[in-house]
Amino acid sequence: MIELSQQQANTLQLFLEGKTMKQMALTLGVSYSRIVNLLNEVLIKTGTKSRKELLIHGNEIEYVVKSAQNQEA
Repeated sequence: MIELSQQQANTLQLFLEGKTMKQMALTLGVSYSRIVNLLNEVLIKTGTKSRKELLIHGNEIEYVVKSAQNQEA
């Protein structure tokens, strides 16, 4: 089971829903470059090599969201 931050989990969910990077940034209230970073973090944590691979296998990924207490500032 993979541990994702709340932002990473939200980004993954929006990505799997087919949202564009700009739509994800607007929805989450972050910058476009932050979305790029979050997706790259998700790629690393899931062991996927590309966004295409993440899209294909994304619904099979089991993850938990870190609790707010354990998240780094």
